[in-house]
Amino acid sequence: MSSATETPKSLTLDELAERWGVSRRTLDHWRLTGRPMPQPCRWLGRKPVRFLLSDVEAFETKHR
Repeated sequence: MSSATETPKSLTLDELAERWGVSRRTLDHWRLTGRPMPQPCRWLGRKPVRFLLSDVEAFETKHR
């Protein structure tokens, strides 16, 4: 059952690294050097940086 308040699916840096077959350190390097990546989103509180799955999929389609 889906609701309007349901949290969208998102990925942590570690999950994105696994999906792309690179290390977390590589993703950190890419972020710091300005390599194109999906825009991270941050939720309030102490949750880590996350990437919306829909943004990741759109980025992957655009950069094939």
